[in-house]
Amino acid sequence: MRNLKRALSMALAAVMVLGLMVVSASAASYNDFTDKDEIVHKDAVAMVTELGVLAGLPDGSFGGTQNIDRASFARLVCVVLNGGKEPVLGNLTTSFTDTQGNWAEKYIAFCVDRGIIAGRGNNTFGPSDNVTGSEAAKMLLVALGYNTTYEGIGGSTWEITTNSLANMAGLYEDLEDINPSEPLTRDNAAQMIYNVLNANTVDYSFSFNADGSTTAVQNKSSKTMLEDKFGVVTVEGTVVANEFANLNGGNALDAGKTTVDVTNGGTNGDQANYGNGNETFNVSTGEAELGQSVSLFVKPATNASSNASKATVIGSVITSSENTVVTDSSRDTLADVLKDNKITADNTTLYSFQYGKAVTNDDSNFDNTNDPYGNQTDFATMLAKWNGLRGVVKTIIDNDDDGVAEYITFSRYDIGKVTTYTADDSLKLNSSAALEYDAEDVVGFENVSKNDYVLYAEIGGKLYVEVAKTVEGNLDAYNAGKSLTIDGTKYNTSDLYATGTYTNSDWTNANDYKTLDKTAVVYLDKEGNALVVDGSAVANEYGYITGSSYDSLDGARVKITLTDGTTGTYVVDKAYAADSTTKMTSLELKNAFEDGKAGDKLATYSINDDKEITVKFISSSVTDDNTSSATAYKFTKGNATITVDSKYYADESTMFFYVDADGNVSAYAGISNAPSVDKASVQKNIIIHGTGDEADEAKAVILLDAETTTAGDYLYIYQTTGVNSNGTIANAIINGELVKDITVDSADLTNSLTGVATGVYRYSINSKGVYQLTDAPAKTVIGEITRVTSNSVVVDADLGTGNTSGEYTISGCTVATIDGSDTAVDGTLSKGQVVALVYDSDDKALAAYILEEYDEANANIVTASAPFTLEKQSDNAYNVKIDLSEYKQLGEDDFSFSGGATPEFNISSTYVAASDYVTVTAADGSTVITYTFVQK
Repeated sequence: MRNLKRALSMALAAVMVLGLMVVSASAASYNDFTDKDEIVHKDAVAMVTELGVLAGLPDGSFGGTQNIDRASFARLVCVVLNGGKEPVLGNLTTSFTDTQGNWAEKYIAFCVDRGIIAGRGNNTFGPSDNVTGSEAAKMLLVALGYNTTYEGIGGSTWEITTNSLANMAGLYEDLEDINPSEPLTRDNAAQMIYNVLNANTVDYSFSFNADGSTTAVQNKSSKTMLEDKFGVVTVEGTVVANEFANLNGGNALDAGKTTVDVTNGGTNGDQANYGNGNETFNVSTGEAELGQSVSLFVKPATNASSNASKATVIGSVITSSENTVVTDSSRDTLADVLKDNKITADNTTLYSFQYGKAVTNDDSNFDNTNDPYGNQTDFATMLAKWNGLRGVVKTIIDNDDDGVAEYITFSRYDIGKVTTYTADDSLKLNSSAALEYDAEDVVGFENVSKNDYVLYAEIGGKLYVEVAKTVEGNLDAYNAGKSLTIDGTKYNTSDLYATGTYTNSDWTNANDYKTLDKTAVVYLDKEGNALVVDGSAVANEYGYITGSSYDSLDGARVKITLTDGTTGTYVVDKAYAADSTTKMTSLELKNAFEDGKAGDKLATYSINDDKEITVKFISSSVTDDNTSSATAYKFTKGNATITVDSKYYADESTMFFYVDADGNVSAYAGISNAPSVDKASVQKNIIIHGTGDEADEAKAVILLDAETTTAGDYLYIYQTTGVNSNGTIANAIINGELVKDITVDSADLTNSLTGVATGVYRYSINSKGVYQLTDAPAKTVIGEITRVTSNSVVVDADLGTGNTSGEYTISGCTVATIDGSDTAVDGTLSKGQVVALVYDSDDKALAAYILEEYDEANANIVTASAPFTLEKQSDNAYNVKIDLSEYKQLGEDDFSFSGGATPEFNISSTYVAASDYVTVTAADGSTVITYTFVQK
């Protein structure tokens, strides 16, 4: 236990010693301390740590509230007397009984030899005892030159005399609240050392009396201890230029250079080496120090003591505690911010815009070099362009604590795009020659790449760039012109996009964004405000308007195919003309929507909770409208290139709207979903594209009379198993594979089935993953196989698709046997089978679905299977008999049957293949009504 206590004691002492060791060049400075905000005597701690007198603790903190023991303080005095360097003392020893072998014995011995300390009086020193304020003051007074005997700071009354002399010497300045008889904290010790370093050193002259005695006369030198022991002078002033910017105008300085407007120089100042005015020192500062009062510890060159460029700056620049700095990036005006912080501006206040030349408000030295808005002609106009914009940072600096601002700066970072990037060479933003910089003049060059969206600022002859931060999520709420709420987090909206120079057709100014329940990517400005909403990332917001109307009672209505593939009719809540942010008036709505005038147009849209729609038409400047029937169109599914009269490039965010000859619209999101089309001439194609560098990027496509080179995306529904909130749950054959439990929506089917019948359908997949079904591909035939060869089949007796009989090659064709839950992708085509066959424009069979084979245990195929009886009357006419005991009706409730339990219906050209549903049509001579029956 005894050894453990000793080990712990030694470990604690080691930690304390580490906090007192001479600071190396790489050691943490004041600004690096983790507890910087808790330090009371900021200037003092900054000074003694920069000079190497006192170090921080191993954990990165300064530890200002911790005490210092007597041994450690003796070492500090030795370091001060040696100019901040560890003294070379050899193996000095003491006669104190409690210091022999102590880590600080040599320092204690040195201080005893110099009369700085004398021990406790019982031949002990008390090295581990906390040093009190009085004890520390006595050591420092002697170090400053005061003599123990002459000044009476020894003997039994030493403490009273010491405190009296310490007050007169200024050692207790800013320490008025301490009890000098109590232990001294590290924070207070730093202040006491700071005071002694700025005090004048003392020596004595002697006069000889007639009786042979001598009288000591105290003399204060003209040098402070800082000058005497460290060879250093304190330079005070304001930072006006550095490697970041130059408030005097022109480019920033070279790295490691800082110009200070010196305020304590000249023969009457605190130091005589450097005169008042601008002096450039070899020390690095940045944006944070510009305009602020600072102190530097400067060691003048031996042969050029007044040449700042040859002087050595000890440590870092220290900002004065008298600086009051206010930053604000809100929409408050400068006048409001000044008032709120009880600071005024007068005709001596200097203003800097984008860290250009600082000017007063009287136009006497007006400068517009760094004006990103263009060349303003006077101060008032310039101020108006910068004032009150959210995202512009206003920095107010009162650097002498008199309540009057010495400097006011305005700065901003704008958004742009890296359009050219050559590694280790140069970059260009926004395709602008004015924003082309060599790599060596770009701060952040290595952190960006071509096509990155960046925040940038031109400051001091350099370009500062950083990748713009984004947030992605659901847009929950907006307060127009004020804020956006994304996934529950509220972001104020920025004013910088509207006042910047870069534009992007996919982007919407966050101040103007009013669409909810959309997943979006939002770019933030440098202050964390929502800057723009990326429209290309808002889930597919293009819609194709196929019809419109207007009346004075209901207003405007549109029939529109949405990005999820659904088509519906909506009341127009608001509408905007292309390139307009002002909603249409009633008269403008009438002119735009009446009599179908809005039809055959693309628009962006949003739908509110009341299912009312807001639409904005697309500008002609981004529309390539090809109306000539001779215009070619070529696109291959999965590829980017679209070839019309010129080439465009699509991606997964591009919306395709294909309109067939009957006016049916199919919507496809992205190049992986849109079917291939290759035609020498189409009725019409419209390409919505980007602007500038993105002018060849297709945002949306309308293709009229679209005949795809294949059947497009198609499937075969072979079984339905239930329903959910989005549609019918079904099993299907897709791309030659059995796929179970997909959700399908039959709302767009022209036969308007209440349920989804089995059969072939074209489809698209909406944003919810629902398969949107439309009628079978145009090139589909249903009929009986009358001939089979080694590579073809002949299908006869077309059962209602409207296609003629024909011969189809079958090489590579998918063959599936449709038999309810026993459906399988296999089988061999043979004569006599009834098939549904999908083929291409070359009469090549793509898929053949055998309808006539079935399993008796699961016989749900219409053909010749109970409870149905199918009787052919002619080529396109059949009679179906239904055993109603097995089926329930999904039709008119008041329909009554005649003829008992097996009524007959003529279904003419309607043929229903294997299904749990059957649809029949009854004709009473004047009315045709369709009924659907579902198996119980």
